[in-house]
Amino acid sequence: MKIGVPKWIKILMYIENDNMANVSRKLGCTYSHLSKIVNQFKQKGWVSIMRNGRANVVTLTEKGTKIKDACQTIAIELNINGYQKC
Repeated sequence: MKIGVPKWIKILMYIENDNMANVSRKLGCTYSHLSKIVNQFKQKGWVSIMRNGRANVVTLTEKGTKIKDACQTIAIELNINGYQKC
């Protein structure tokens, strides 16, 4: 049985001090879909969002970095299909 990577984990892996438009392009998802998930991450304290001109720059918090690291460890251990270390 192959296990795919959940979309929220992919989003978490691609957040690296980048603006949300770039992240949505890298993931191939709409900006509005990404924005909805990133706002949920913000409520949990996983990311911070800063305004830079017209762009929203999203950055992982310390808590978000720990979650990302844990997800990477699990994905590697399970040899999850489609997982790439970002």
